Amino acid sequence: MEDAQLLKQYVETGSHDAFARLVSRHVNFVYAAALRHVRNAEMAEDVTQAVFIVLSKKAHTLRHEAVLSSWLLSTTRFAALSTMKMAHRRRHHEKKVAEMVPVSTSNDPDMQWAELAEMLDAAIGKLRDSDRKAIVLRFYERKSFAEIGMILGTAEEAARKRVSRAVDQLRTIFAQQEKVIPAAALGTLLFTKLAPPAPAGVAESVTTAVLGSVGPHAGAVHAETRELVEKITKHMAADKARRITKIAATLAMVIGVGSLAAIQAKNLMRQAPAEEKPAVTMPAPAPGVKTPAPGVKTPAPAAAPFKAIEK
Repeated sequence: MEDAQLLKQYVETGSHDAFARLVSRHVNFVYAAALRHVRNAEMAEDVTQAVFIVLSKKAHTLRHEAVLSSWLLSTTRFAALSTMKMAHRRRHHEKKVAEMVPVSTSNDPDMQWAELAEMLDAAIGKLRDSDRKAIVLRFYERKSFAEIGMILGTAEEAARKRVSRAVDQLRTIFAQQEKVIPAAALGTLLFTKLAPPAPAGVAESVTTAVLGSVGPHAGAVHAETRELVEKITKHMAADKARRITKIAATLAMVIGVGSLAAIQAKNLMRQAPAEEKPAVTMPAPAPGVKTPAPGVKTPAPAAAPFKAIEK
């Protein structure tokens, strides 16, 4: 079953099996993305739990989401960043910014990946929504170009070009941060490193935590995880409000410009001189016919006398 079908089944029937299948399908991807940020297995598992708890709460709004993995990646990145901020606050010090490393010339995939992993999710987050979806569909879900085209509503060749363009954009973002890597090598790294298997038992513990968070055993979830879920939920609400405000402002500007243009056009019409009517030229009178004086009515011509018709 597709992700949308499993989400629909979970929303409509509360099927634990449907949600467990979603967790099993995507847990490696979410855990790997979390670990790239937090670099701590325990914290990565907490982030993974929080992401799937949010998914369970937002499932009704995501039933028609064509690419769930794109939403999961964005949510995981925010959750991981929030987790690190919370950890920094508890430790009472700021994380030291890593020094820029020289441009890599190594051909070792593991070394190349180590240099790119920390920046990967931020770079993907800078892509347009359609390009980000193309990346996760190709390199995480391992979809063919024909399948990507079908999901994104485009032709197979257009999907191939979109993936290629997205990879080039990632390379450009990395190059701006002094990380140079060929397109083919980047594609190989994405295929092999984007979603390695999560540790054994993570899927089961995440499923238990998620389903327990919405039932009578909701208190079993760690306080830190509950705080993280609340932060993610608030962030999503604020982001939605910002997007609505931006759309409303754009519409107001368009309507305002249109109204101003209409007023200006109306004023120009008022200022334009009235169209002059052509003068009516009277024909010259025939010779011998007197022209009546102004204001004198011309008598109507006399009727012709009636002549009886002889029988």
